[in-house]
Amino acid sequence: MRLRARIFMHSLLSTAAAIAVVQPALAQAENPVPQNESISPKSADALNEPGSDVDAGEIIVTAQRRAQRLQDVPVSVTAVGGTQLARSNITGLEALAIRSPAVRIAVAPVSDFIAIRGIGSSLNLGFEQSVATFVDGIYRSRSRSTRSALFDVQQVEVLKGPQTTFFGNNAIAGAFNITTRKPGDIFAANISALYAPSTSEYNVEGGVDIPLTPTLSARLAGRASGMNGYIKNDYLDKHSPHLRDEIGRLSLHWQPSSNFETQVRFDLSRQRDQRTFDIQLLNCPPPVAFGTPKGTCARYLNASGGSVDQKLDNHSQANPSFYNLDYYEFEQTSTLDLGSANLVFTTGYYHHKYDLLTDVNPVPAQLGGSVVGTTQSTPARFQERYHQFSQEIRLQSVNPSPLSYMAGLYYADDDLNITSFQGDYMAPFGSQEAPYYNASSPIAFRILNEQQSRTLSAFGSLTYKVAAGLRVNAGLRYTSVRKTAHRDPSVGVAGSIPSDNNFQPAPADIQTSFLPKLGVDLGDFGQNKRTDSKLMPTASLQYEVAPDVMSYFSYSKGFKAGGFSGYTSSSIFGPENVNAFEMGVKSRLFDGRLTLNAAAFLENFKGLQQTATVLFPNGSQKAIVGNAASARSKGIELGAIAKIFKGFQLSTDLTLLDARFRNYRNAPCTTLQAVGTTTCVQDLSGKRTAFAPKFSGNVTASFTGDLSEDLAFRIDATAYFTSSFYQQPIDDPFLSQPGNAKVDVAASLMKSNEAWEVSVVGKNLTDKITASYRQVIPTAVGSVAALQEPGRSIAFRLSLKY
Repeated sequence: MRLRARIFMHSLLSTAAAIAVVQPALAQAENPVPQNESISPKSADALNEPGSDVDAGEIIVTAQRRAQRLQDVPVSVTAVGGTQLARSNITGLEALAIRSPAVRIAVAPVSDFIAIRGIGSSLNLGFEQSVATFVDGIYRSRSRSTRSALFDVQQVEVLKGPQTTFFGNNAIAGAFNITTRKPGDIFAANISALYAPSTSEYNVEGGVDIPLTPTLSARLAGRASGMNGYIKNDYLDKHSPHLRDEIGRLSLHWQPSSNFETQVRFDLSRQRDQRTFDIQLLNCPPPVAFGTPKGTCARYLNASGGSVDQKLDNHSQANPSFYNLDYYEFEQTSTLDLGSANLVFTTGYYHHKYDLLTDVNPVPAQLGGSVVGTTQSTPARFQERYHQFSQEIRLQSVNPSPLSYMAGLYYADDDLNITSFQGDYMAPFGSQEAPYYNASSPIAFRILNEQQSRTLSAFGSLTYKVAAGLRVNAGLRYTSVRKTAHRDPSVGVAGSIPSDNNFQPAPADIQTSFLPKLGVDLGDFGQNKRTDSKLMPTASLQYEVAPDVMSYFSYSKGFKAGGFSGYTSSSIFGPENVNAFEMGVKSRLFDGRLTLNAAAFLENFKGLQQTATVLFPNGSQKAIVGNAASARSKGIELGAIAKIFKGFQLSTDLTLLDARFRNYRNAPCTTLQAVGTTTCVQDLSGKRTAFAPKFSGNVTASFTGDLSEDLAFRIDATAYFTSSFYQQPIDDPFLSQPGNAKVDVAASLMKSNEAWEVSVVGKNLTDKITASYRQVIPTAVGSVAALQEPGRSIAFRLSLKY
């Protein structure tokens, strides 16, 4: 840690003394975002201003680390501006994903699941995300670290398919490319406040741009948000989730001369959330095929007179849970203008720690959830500390010419330490180790995981204009990832909420016999070090069929390193690879009144990293971690923006998706298949992957107009829909989300110069109740736990600008 701190400070001093940046280069777990070329950039917000005649072809994105018009990029990308996000009360990536076709983020107990086109990293503490998240060049590898990503945002780009040349090996399935607001060179301020009476949701945020000197400007921004919840916990007599979150940011821009500049950003965040996992009980009693109710379900039925709430209905009986997160993030990018090229230095540091408690058994502890007198049933607690340091240097051509290029080197290292607890209070496990323990013993296990990673990468790209309208793009990245990991599992007894203070390990001989009975692998990993390396080429050909019609064909080879399982399994998994093909057309027709984009894609994955949770007859759970032999994601995407008349616009994004395992013969069984056996596998070859709806999309109607010289109005109505999809990679019909459609409407009255705006924001107005995640319940064979997504809400928002 001391060595890393010295390297970090040396990097800051050396780069700050040398130069500065044009725009933060997107340095991910492998790389940075680009800077603007000599074009007039307009963000996605330009489409959302009253009376705007800006067309989609002028939106500027950085999907290829150069500022390019959206319609010129041979990549499937969707851009959403910060103003539109605020007007729609979208403050997190989960809410954005719900609206986006073939994009899903599921908040789950062990880790969050992020998927694009039916491909994601599944649920394991040892996985890096296959869908990478970047905020101004800082790669956020841990799924929990995406929770505060949408704060004071200029623009969000959703990139689909492998992005390995420009964003590195961990963007094998796609990426969220987030650009925050930068300091302005004149004094300006903005503030907004939102309140939803039905859930007591509030969001107050603002920022101020301060020109400190002719060459130095700063931006201060902050947000306080929270809610009292949309679920009534009848057991605790409280509403949930109860959220109290704060985040602050200082950004600096320094440009002492015309040939260099520096951009610096520092974020600090604190979240203190209660009852965050108020999961709901489904299928109690279970379907007839599972036989009579068992375990916690049977006891709950007996304690409740034979009837319990088993519907997804805004009511829960879950035991207490919480989520506390603290993080800070530093990013600086410095650019030296060499004339025909820029030399860019990017430094990043990210650190977080969190403490999470969830009870995966939504049966009240005192009504059958616990058999040992605790206030929790099956508490799972995760305490994680993580930090990452990254440094990149790259040389990038600036002036437009027949040949443009980019080349660079990247280094990153990170440390991960996790302490995991699980209390198995839902069954009398202590009786299995009599006489040392008995049926009343509060049996729990603890697992210590630690991992260090180092990534080295060299990359480059070339674009050559072969002839008028014809361009050839080529990219190459070589990456080497070295990981070292250890684990130390132990079993013993603990308190209602397990912790180091109350956990008492058992003797060594008990450890050896007892841990496997609880679904926990013994000992350390079979090997503690591994190195994975890969050469990843990409190539694309784009041709302007007409001045406003561009067609393209691309090939990408993607790679994600293997690693070490987190939590109960001691598995070591191999790397994940993909060969991806995409062809598409981007067009602007009828003098720009219609923007029509279409793409067809085919992605062949090998070694897809997967985790599935299975339930054993004694009530214990087992996490099965490994590589699916192969999977394929293919489909068609269609996006359109039509300007019907001045002020009225229709837009849509649609995806037809077929994502399936091609060869996965030793997959874990479904809950029903596993009844009565401890060794069950199924052949998932040809079956759909998790979070892969066959059809999903959205349609938005936007209407803006003037009421007078000083007043304008805007109405946005969005319908978003999806067919059914599995929520675990075992194709279990009891762990699937049925198809549904939801509607959001936002109506605004504003001063024409945007000095103020008053809005009413309605979300999920059809009040469709859905779950983000489902899993089996320990001991209660056939019963399911589900985490509900928000129902209908109506909020009022006031925004002021100066």
